[in-house]
Amino acid sequence: MNLNISRGYLGIDPGNSGGISLLLYKDNEIKLLTYKMPETEKGIYELIISLKDMSKITYTLIEKVSGYIGEGHPGSRMFSFGHNYGSLRMALICANLPFVEIRPQEWQKIIGIIPRKSHKDGKKKVYDETTSQFKNRMKSK
Repeated sequence: MNLNISRGYLGIDPGNSGGISLLLYKDNEIKLLTYKMPETEKGIYELIISLKDMSKITYTLIEKVSGYIGEGHPGSRMFSFGHNYGSLRMALICANLPFVEIRPQEWQKIIGIIPRKSHKDGKKKVYDETTSQFKNRMKSK
């Protein structure tokens, strides 16, 4: 599928419930395409290649991940998260698409997402909105 796009910008959230977005610019028009994170390495690679084929990707951002993703995440989920991250990096390298890593707080600030507010309940940090509410707020933005 060739949309004859002059420029494309790729944004990647490597989480299992993350995804890949392609922001397309042509003749002062903007189109946003979003995709769920593929379940396999082959699926990741094929999606990256198809997005590269449909546009001239001039900039790619991939969310920078750390080794710890918060309380309540068992080791197997963290391993899967890191696996996606490595697969995405390799797919971008194989597709010859240079990329920049960006911390979640940085890209969220750039597009105007207000961080979750929290307060202390004794020694414990308590958020004023659930993780699901926060993620839905980000998706709607």
